[in-house]
Order: sequence, then C-alpha cells, then structure tokens
Amino acid sequence: MSHIKKHDLKKDELALWIHDAIEYVKKNPTKLQTYGGIAAGVLIGGIILWSAVSTSIKNVRNQFSQAQVAYQQCVPGEKEGYIKAKDVFSSIVNKYGFSKEAKFARFYKGACCYYLGELDDAKVCFEEFLEKYPKHPLSPSAYCRIGNIHEQKKEFEKAISSYKLVSKNYPQSFEVQEASLSLGRCYQRMGNNLAAKKVYGKIPKNSPWADEARFWWKNL
Repeated sequence: MSHIKKHDLKKDELALWIHDAIEYVKKNPTKLQTYGGIAAGVLIGGIILWSAVSTSIKNVRNQFSQAQVAYQQCVPGEKEGYIKAKDVFSSIVNKYGFSKEAKFARFYKGACCYYLGELDDAKVCFEEFLEKYPKHPLSPSAYCRIGNIHEQKKEFEKAISSYKLVSKNYPQSFEVQEASLSLGRCYQRMGNNLAAKKVYGKIPKNSPWADEARFWWKNL
C-alpha cells in the first residue's frame, strides 16, 4: 500500500481530520497520556459525584416523607410529635439545603415551632422562607402565620401589614379569604368596627371562612 500524502486528502475533510489526528498522536504521545489521565480522572470524579448526589436525593426524600407524615399525625397540644418532626426538618435544611425538599422543610420547621408555642423562632423561620422563596406556593400561608403571630402578641398594626401582603402579592391564592377574616378581626380588636365590617362584608358567602366572619360580625 502506497503512503498517503496530506495533499491527496484535501477533497475529503473527514479523512484529513483522521490523518491529522494520527500524526498528532505520533508526535505527542506524552501529552495524550497526560490529557487522557485528566479526562479519566474527571470522568471518574463525575461518576462518584453523581452517585453521591443520587444517594443524597434519595435520603432527603425519605427523611422528608417520614417527617411530613409525623407532622400530619401530630395533635395540637401534644408536643412530642412536633419536636420530632421539627428535628428532621431542621436536619434537612442544614444538610440538604440545595434540595427541593429543603424549601418545604423550612416552612414546616416554622409550623412546628408555631404549634410548639415558639413564636419568635417560628416567625424567623417564616421570614427566612419568604426571603428565599417569595413565589413559593406556601408563601401566602407564611404571611398568614406571621400575621397571626403578631396578632397573638397584640401587635395589631404589624399583623395588619402582614395580612394585607397576602391579597396584594398573591391575589389568586386560597389564603386571601383567610387573611381577610384575620384582617377584619384585627380591626375589630383595635376598636375600628367600621373597617372590620367592610372587610367581613367582602368575604363570599360560600367561603370556608364565611361562618366565622358572621360570628365576628355579630360580636361587633
């Protein structure tokens, strides 16, 4: 077989590329060994990282599922269940902050604190949640919880501000009517019955909060 010269391959780009590659290998064997080692290292590292991430995702999903079940089975007033759930949610936030489950875990950690009577800690959790995930589906509920915490402390102006943010930022959310009821209740407790009536009157009769709105209206 006669030797193929480079100028004979000008009409065949693929053949030319192969020819050049072979010539490069002949002239640079050491470089190729180095590059090959680097490439192999990167590939192995990538496989190890992918395996570790996959394991972490599986672990966090299992932990979150167990904690969520424990939270849903908790009975208000019985602290043990909330304490256990809170510990798991805290662990998920600390160890797997990159995960989707950590977003929900931040909220549920706040909810556990709320039901444990740790209102200041709950408020911090909800505020951190809102700062990180302002457009999350649970954000309206977080604002309602913050408002309720202020309401329990008789900080009615702050509670009103929080409740108003629900209808302002999330007008289509389910929590709007709950926030409206709470807003009216704050006005009423401040002695502003006119404002309270106006808010109660806007709550639809088919709303889940309609009966409670009527109750507060009768007690004006």
